[in-house]
Amino acid sequence: MTWRLALRGVGVSAALSIAVACAQGEDGIDIGGGAGTDPDAGSEGGARLPTSDSGGGSSGTIPDPDDDAGTNPGCTGKVVINELMTTGPQGANDEFVELYNPNSCAISLAGWRLAYKPKAGSGGPPADLGSVYYTFAAGDSIAAGAFFVLGTASFAGSKDATMKNGMSADGGQVGLVDDTDTLVDALGWGGATGPYVEGTAAPAAPTNGSVGRKSDGLDTDNNASDCKAFNKPTPGAANN
Repeated sequence: MTWRLALRGVGVSAALSIAVACAQGEDGIDIGGGAGTDPDAGSEGGARLPTSDSGGGSSGTIPDPDDDAGTNPGCTGKVVINELMTTGPQGANDEFVELYNPNSCAISLAGWRLAYKPKAGSGGPPADLGSVYYTFAAGDSIAAGAFFVLGTASFAGSKDATMKNGMSADGGQVGLVDDTDTLVDALGWGGATGPYVEGTAAPAAPTNGSVGRKSDGLDTDNNASDCKAFNKPTPGAANN
């Protein structure tokens, strides 16, 4: 059975012939370059497209250039511990930890945990997370380029969730662990050493101040070079 569509115009004559063969052994559709012709795949002006009965790479399906198998080069899944305060205006229990998402996509935090270890803590995930200060709920997520603030009950600022208190002003370390017990990021301060310190520890936060990334999301895996002390904390906003 054959359908023939002819297109003609001023100075232009074109014909498209599509032959659909139903007989056994016919495995293709011929598109010819001229009316009344049935060129094979090697003919000039013609091409032979395999039907869906062909196997493997010639299944007849035309690839979608936008199909990236679910990958996004701007989305690494990395979330950083961007800033923290160990002692605020409300006293020693006035604390917060700010996360930052440097990706171009939102990241689900479901099942992730924020864990704390003292200045000379040892162990680490997966066997020894230390004190878990917060376990993220099923609906917790962080938008692209956004912050997520965990604050203690004494923290008077705006926060996304309430965490436990007890971070030492003199030195300590916190780790962000995902739902597979993989360490996503770590920040140690005040001479801390242990599983939640990247490179050398950052300086301790001053009273009523904070310690955080020199610029939001900066992470070369060395807390001392990536972070500094801030006299004015900026939870939920850019470090400055």
